[in-house]
Amino acid sequence: MAHDFFRPQPIKGARIYLLLAVLHNWEDAECRIILRNLAEAMKPGYSRLLISGMLVPEVNAGGLTAELDMQMWLLQHSRQRTKREIEEPIDATGLELVKIWENGDRESIIEVQALEK
Repeated sequence: MAHDFFRPQPIKGARIYLLLAVLHNWEDAECRIILRNLAEAMKPGYSRLLISGMLVPEVNAGGLTAELDMQMWLLQHSRQRTKREIEEPIDATGLELVKIWENGDRESIIEVQALEK
């Protein structure tokens, strides 16, 4: 469903929410707004947020990963994030990282749940 993720999520308590190649386009402040709007719509213990995106290793990133990160930085003033860098906006918005499915230099899936309010 198309929706402006800088506004409150209109669908409340869905089982799954999906962000596909979204967060790497935004700086941390905007990511927190996007995640907070989803957190407020999620039902703790039921809803899950799946974030699809590339995670950059802390050191020794492969050529493709490093190249894409540089392109994001130079062309869009944004970036691919490390695991630690994606955890910060998740933790700051009432969400909890459940699991990360990594696929090397490719997209990873980050599973997130809402904390009890």
